[in-house]
Amino acid sequence: MRPPIKTFEDFRDALSAYRLPRVILTALELKLFTVIGKNTWLLPDLARELKVSERGLSILCRNLAMAGLLYKKGNRYRNSPLAATALNADDRAYRGSYLHLITNHWTDWLRLMESIRTGEPLDKDEPEAPDCIAVLESEQDVLISAGTVAEAMIVGAVRNVGPEMETLISQLGFEIIPVTGSVAMRIAQIYAKWGKGVNPAGLNFGDCFAYDVAKQNDCGLLYVGEDFSRTDLKRA
Repeated sequence: MRPPIKTFEDFRDALSAYRLPRVILTALELKLFTVIGKNTWLLPDLARELKVSERGLSILCRNLAMAGLLYKKGNRYRNSPLAATALNADDRAYRGSYLHLITNHWTDWLRLMESIRTGEPLDKDEPEAPDCIAVLESEQDVLISAGTVAEAMIVGAVRNVGPEMETLISQLGFEIIPVTGSVAMRIAQIYAKWGKGVNPAGLNFGDCFAYDVAKQNDCGLLYVGEDFSRTDLKRA
């Protein structure tokens, strides 16, 4: 927790704290860490690859180097171990879901003045979003059924946000579990036990795919509402 602001120096430090997050988020938006990957780049070559100003990129990279996310030697830059893995979309340790969510946080907080003027919360459309975000931020591996992905894409298309839904699913970096013949048989069994009109849980067809992934992998299920709380699954 940040200590209370008691002096003008404390006030100044608090205001200037936005700089590093903005530097890091800009690097993520440029996919800088992914482009650098495991290699060492000359700054002019990196600027050409990213299609940005060499002078502007120099300022960005110097700040990232001071923060320890890049290593600098002369006019050459390479990723730190953290940047080469957790921040690199081509690495299996990539924390894409967290990075996507934290970027959205920044966008949401830019609407603070609007929220104050209207009295509407920043997360008015998703009241349970903070809890969901907290879970996703704490997990490195997030599993999702291909059936759930299909359902999300169908709903997205109906609501005219199909491309946005596809981009979101891609950026979150889920591990998508395929639907096989044996999965199909289990889905029928799950619905027969927990489905609408059968059990108070009232799971629908799409819910059954999420249930199956959680059950087969012995992991908690991230959900909103109360339907799954009436099953035998643990909550993430």
